[in-house]
Amino acid sequence: METDRGYLPALSPANYPGSKKQEWGAQREFKWHEMLRTPHFYVLWFIFYFGSLAGLMIIGQLSSIVLEQAGITLGFIFVAILAIFNAGGRIIGGVMYDKNWQNIYAHAYFCSSSP
Repeated sequence: METDRGYLPALSPANYPGSKKQEWGAQREFKWHEMLRTPHFYVLWFIFYFGSLAGLMIIGQLSSIVLEQAGITLGFIFVAILAIFNAGGRIIGGVMYDKNWQNIYAHAYFCSSSP
């Protein structure tokens, strides 16, 4: 199915109040108060919030989980390993994204998060 050349989805930045019509894929810089008026900001904020909350809950309870599930009393080692891989993954993910490997990054993220 092919769309019209000038078509822009309803939530595209070019359709926000006060913006001029732009080509699809063109970027518009938002000031902070304009950013707060977009639904994309709040969707991304909630994704970040709940993702961070889940990660912090796991980090906070990992020692207890290891003790309960595996009977290992040295759970702090698993917390340290998780922290090292968490920091390393953020650095590697940032480098991948900066080098325009977003497609590989998106596939790796999807494959690691799906059951």
